Amino acid sequence: MIKYKASVHGRIKAVEVLKETSGFVTRSSGGDRTFREAKTSNGFDPYRYFDTWKDARDWLVGELEREVLSARRSLELANSRLGDVKNMKDP
Repeated sequence: MIKYKASVHGRIKAVEVLKETSGFVTRSSGGDRTFREAKTSNGFDPYRYFDTWKDARDWLVGELEREVLSARRSLELANSRLGDVKNMKDP
């Protein structure tokens, strides 16, 4: 069966899945070898598996929208601190 693996780095890849459980997928690594991978990762390269490309894209859009919102908040805070420092008076 085909699943779609979405990574927060902006990639969606169609992958062949041999078996699926509630928390893991089993994929082929070539020849007779297989490996088991969690359906969801929150590590260095966060990813998730989806049944459809659209579901993968929707999740990816949501994740990146949250990232943009966080960056905007960080920029607002940095600009506020910069303004405070620029307005400091010599004692």
